[in-house]
Amino acid sequence: MPKPAIGLTLKLHGPPAVQFADGREIGLEGRSAALLALVALEPEARRERVAALLWPDSDDPRRNLRQQLLRLRRALEGAMVVEGDRVLRLAP
Repeated sequence: MPKPAIGLTLKLHGPPAVQFADGREIGLEGRSAALLALVALEPEARRERVAALLWPDSDDPRRNLRQQLLRLRRALEGAMVVEGDRVLRLAP
C-alpha cells in the first residue's frame, strides 16, 4: 500500500527535487521532473493528455506513464505524490 506524501515538498525552481520533511532531497530528472511539473501546473490533467505530452512518439504512452509513476514511487521510498485514475493531481 502506497504511503501518503505527507511532508514532501516539490521543488521546481532550480534543480527539480522532492524534499522530505527531514530535509533529505531526491533529485528529479527527465520525465519524472516533467511529469511532476505538469501535474503541479495543470491540476486535474487528464491521464491521456499527460501521457501524450511526455511520450508523443510512443505506441503505448499510457503504459509508459504507468511505468514512470511506479519508478517515481520507488525513487521516493514508496510515497505516492501523484494520484488519480482518469485525471492526475498532486497528492495532498
